[in-house]
Amino acid sequence: MAEQVELETMEESAEWENQVIKRAFDDHSRLAGSDDPQGGHDNQQGDADGTGNVGLRSIKIRLMGLCILEISGGHLGMGSAEYTDVATLIFGTDQLNTFYARFEAAAKHASSASGTPACTPRDPESPPLFLSRRNPSPPACLDDYHPVALTSVVMKCFERLLEVLGLSQPLRHWISNFLTDRPQAARVGKHTSSTLTLITGAPQDCVLSPLLYSLYTYDCVATSNSTTIIKFADDTVVMGLISNNNETAYLQEVKNLERWCQENNLLLNFSKTKELIMDFSTKQKRSYQPLNISGTPVERVDSFRYSGVHITQDLHINTLVMKAWQRLDHLRRLRDLKVPSQVLKTFYTCTIENNLTGSITSWFGNSTMQDRRALQGVVPSAGRTIHTELPDLQDIYSTRCRTRARKIMKDLSYPNNGLISLLWSYLTDRYPFVDVNACTAVKDLGVIIDPSLSFESHLNNITRIALFYLRNIAKISNMMLLQDAEKLVHAFVTSRLDYCNALLSGCASKCINKLQLVQNAAARVLTRSRKYNHITPVLISLHWLPIKSRIDYKILLLTYKALNGLAPQYLSELLYQYDPPRLLRSKAEVRKTLCRVNPRKSAGPDNTPGRVLRKCAEQLADVLTDIFNISLSSNVVPTCLKTTTIVPVPKKSSVSCLNDYRPVALTPIVMKCFERLVMRHIKTQLPPSLDPMQFAYRPNPSTDDAISTTLHLALTHLDNKDSYVRMLFIDFSSAFNKIIPQHLIEKFNLLGLNTFLCNWILDFLTERPQSVRIGNSISSTTTLSTGAPQGCVLSPLLFTLLTHDCVAMHSSNHIIEFADDTTVVGLISKNDESAYREEVQRLTAWCEANNLSLNVDKTKEMVVDFRRAQSDQSPLIIDGFSVEIVKSTKFLGVHLADNSTWSLNTSSITKKAQQHLYFLRRLRKTHLPPPILSMFYRGTIESILSSCITAWFGNCTISDRKSLQRLVRTAEKIIRISLPSIMDIYITRCIRKAHSIVDDHTHPSHTLFTLLRSEKRFRSIRAVTTRLCNSFFPQAIRLLNTQ
Repeated sequence: MAEQVELETMEESAEWENQVIKRAFDDHSRLAGSDDPQGGHDNQQGDADGTGNVGLRSIKIRLMGLCILEISGGHLGMGSAEYTDVATLIFGTDQLNTFYARFEAAAKHASSASGTPACTPRDPESPPLFLSRRNPSPPACLDDYHPVALTSVVMKCFERLLEVLGLSQPLRHWISNFLTDRPQAARVGKHTSSTLTLITGAPQDCVLSPLLYSLYTYDCVATSNSTTIIKFADDTVVMGLISNNNETAYLQEVKNLERWCQENNLLLNFSKTKELIMDFSTKQKRSYQPLNISGTPVERVDSFRYSGVHITQDLHINTLVMKAWQRLDHLRRLRDLKVPSQVLKTFYTCTIENNLTGSITSWFGNSTMQDRRALQGVVPSAGRTIHTELPDLQDIYSTRCRTRARKIMKDLSYPNNGLISLLWSYLTDRYPFVDVNACTAVKDLGVIIDPSLSFESHLNNITRIALFYLRNIAKISNMMLLQDAEKLVHAFVTSRLDYCNALLSGCASKCINKLQLVQNAAARVLTRSRKYNHITPVLISLHWLPIKSRIDYKILLLTYKALNGLAPQYLSELLYQYDPPRLLRSKAEVRKTLCRVNPRKSAGPDNTPGRVLRKCAEQLADVLTDIFNISLSSNVVPTCLKTTTIVPVPKKSSVSCLNDYRPVALTPIVMKCFERLVMRHIKTQLPPSLDPMQFAYRPNPSTDDAISTTLHLALTHLDNKDSYVRMLFIDFSSAFNKIIPQHLIEKFNLLGLNTFLCNWILDFLTERPQSVRIGNSISSTTTLSTGAPQGCVLSPLLFTLLTHDCVAMHSSNHIIEFADDTTVVGLISKNDESAYREEVQRLTAWCEANNLSLNVDKTKEMVVDFRRAQSDQSPLIIDGFSVEIVKSTKFLGVHLADNSTWSLNTSSITKKAQQHLYFLRRLRKTHLPPPILSMFYRGTIESILSSCITAWFGNCTISDRKSLQRLVRTAEKIIRISLPSIMDIYITRCIRKAHSIVDDHTHPSHTLFTLLRSEKRFRSIRAVTTRLCNSFFPQAIRLLNTQ
């Protein structure tokens, strides 16, 4: 039975209607006879805006007037001629070309693959289906008509969706029969077309059509937490909540929606798809890149109409005053016709009040006071016209909000149902809103959260419960096997310590130590070890990680899963790699760096003295900031800043060959300032514990830390029986000059340094013009692309990063580094030197791989052996040359001896200090005041006496200490004021150094300072010999415990 839909004609004439039908037939004829155009566009996404502002993007998509063609098994879902008739009238010939050509090409491909001929176009005399008008105003084009059928619904796709939704087979067959083979004709005025049978679409006026369309689009949902897809029938809004200028999720959501439409045979109407950007982060208007869908830019608007409400860019709803006043004129005309008041009130309620209060709960709260006054002005005017008091808009808004809230509370399927919490009132019959009161702590999923997020209450609760179970397990542990007791401890104690321990990352060490004490107690219960035994070997025997390491492991594991797609999506979306396009420096940083220039530094090849840069820092800051930023953004260092003058400086008083000179590079002071800015940025990107045994260029460690750590490793091992230590002090030949920039950049990439920064460093180290100056003679310029010039600010740090992977592979060996000073400490037991010699071989191979060569002549080895029956030690062989074994050597400015005595170091210090005492006496004869003399003493003499004093003074003999104190007394007599004794200086420096190690968790010796259960004293280090007992770390712990 044919379906005919009659539509209101209003003011159009029959002649215009004839033209409409004639135009449809003409378009159809032209389309049937024309060649297939090139169809399809490349999918493009709009570029993210580069303003850095936080914004809100929403795109409105109206799926209206779509005609979908299904291709299946080489046949079209509907005939090509039928498709042409329908689509031509809906879209017009020009709008149809691209869409039709795309499916025509697919149909030809399917028919050629299956061997079945494609459907041929039907006779162009066949009429199209009927149209209805969208707006009551006179139509201007065919787009102003609605097709009666939702032609976008294709039954074959719909059947699969109904099957997924669980509908029964008879019901699916009935719906399929209802939507297919529908005879349909179009009527415009008195003209009726011939009947056309359709197999696609759902008639708009049918009762089932809205429900079927909702089921057809049920799987069109957002895939990201930062995007939302809101649907009301075929009106669809994609809302992107954008933060930190990251529009990736929003653009991906639009792309997913576009792909979903293609898979479900829906076509977006690009002419009616609009985009609105809401951005309140700045008052200035920003320019945003347009959003492209299938190569077509989406129009950006300042406001759009959504479900009858005009939404503007600033979230203020456009007022409805003009429309209300127009309808108020109709109300006055009805009053002049003597219409009863009740009828007038009904007319007001249905036309004016309904217009003013349409969706009032969504927009009235954010409307401006001016809009509210304009809207409210309509109500009194209508009341005077009707002679009746009418409800106020504010009252209507409040009433509807309450009504809407009650409906939301009762509807559990409402998406925002959880936003309204209810509490039963025993005094009235209504449900008042819950008053949320602040509390000091709340427990959620077994974790107690406090306002400061210190988790002290949570840790105290865990500690109390775990110790309770641990006491009960300890009572029966003697009657159980170790495996059974370990299972009990894991079930009742360890599981509590590990529960949600990722939340404890960043908590104070005082709080973490509470859990560590519980773990230590559990380990002692299992192993039945004594209370005062060291706990570290016990934990190692049980293969237990300390609490701090367990927390770090949990964080790293969760991060690894999130980065590799193994974690939930909401965690993966929170992680992104920060890689800024440019490393810009601010004017304040540049000015601060210029003000710190040492005016006594030698000028570079540009002959610009540091005094000028320091005095004119304010004037030069702007210009140099622009130069530095352009260099960083382009990854190019100006050649004039890279130009270097090499000045040979003798390494010792008697020079015999060229190797006795150190090539010091003089670069422009401006470049040194630039290097300091870049070095500061590099340090912020490096991990805090890159190489714990590298003591250079870190905030707290210094040379005395490296010496103290080396001595503690040696002396601790020498406390054991049948043991000795071999120390290899390595000297690199021209280490800085043999750095290969490409190898260095590869290591930077592995460390995760910024790509732009790596490219800048590569340009900094390559193509460097360089000349040599001796006296007033200057050589010709040559260009170098290897090495890092000695004298540049960045060179020592670059060498440190080059050697960050030079670490010991065996537990009995340690490689201690301070810039390019490297020491291999081999802890040897029972004359087994295999691990030590293999470590030296690996180090040699590493040097070859990194283009570094060992200077065997200057490389020394020292053997520390206190055994009575000492055997002859065979020397090391490196590159075919034997390494010299010495009795003493100078390590980081301190003389070390194989018998652990410090007489040589003390005599060297005494000699140097006595030379400076001579200058102190000369100054005293000039009658300088004592404060100035005391300042000279502290800067020249005391600094010599206290250099690395924490590492060697504890094991000095009485005679050595007296000789040092004798220098202090001589200085007191010269200055004639009291000075701190050498012992007071030692104690003060020890306490200061100990506090810095305790506060630095990345220090390799931080674990030696372990608090006891009282948390007031540190655990003493077990020492058998006096040498270890008087060394720095045991002495520092004793000093801290006596405070």
